[in-house]
Amino acid sequence: MAKGKGKGSAFERKFSVDVSMWYSEGERDDIFYRSATSGGRSTQRAKLGKTTANSAGDICYIDGIGMPLLMFCIFELKVGYGNYSAWDILDQAKQKSNQKIRSLQKLEKFLGQVTNDAELAGVKYPMLVSKRDKRLPVITMPRELFNELTDFYGSSLQVAQEPVMLIKFKYEQSDWVSMRLAEFFDWADAEYFKYKYKELNK
Repeated sequence: MAKGKGKGSAFERKFSVDVSMWYSEGERDDIFYRSATSGGRSTQRAKLGKTTANSAGDICYIDGIGMPLLMFCIFELKVGYGNYSAWDILDQAKQKSNQKIRSLQKLEKFLGQVTNDAELAGVKYPMLVSKRDKRLPVITMPRELFNELTDFYGSSLQVAQEPVMLIKFKYEQSDWVSMRLAEFFDWADAEYFKYKYKELNK
């Protein structure tokens, strides 16, 4: 197994445990797991107009109680890529005079990928979880979801006094919010997604 692939698989397994513990409020670590071929089969079938249950994105549920989260969110996990930064969007190299389209930065490519996968799967919220080498993992979500969570819990991250970054750029015509993954787990719980699922199925 290639080193990079092995690193990605290990990150997906760890995230599966972490998100299971978060979702179950510390009671279970086996609700979610990495999906087969990291969602590749689902993507290819979607391009042919076919659906593949519980297979989109890098994470799937292996217990049905996890369905509410993945009904609304699709997760793309990226690990490594030590030479990129969110700052690349701001201080990217000047566009060449003969260059008609500007070069997309790594973060934009990641967000474009998960946005496309979400559209193919019919899922509302594309979620990017990324971890650079020797750095803390970060979650990036649509600003729309961040605002909905803030309204639902009636608070903001100001109480925790941790950094949150609002990323605004033209690609995909979307606004995004990034924060440390651990901070997200401390700030929000899964109740919002369970509530939305119940409302949808009334």
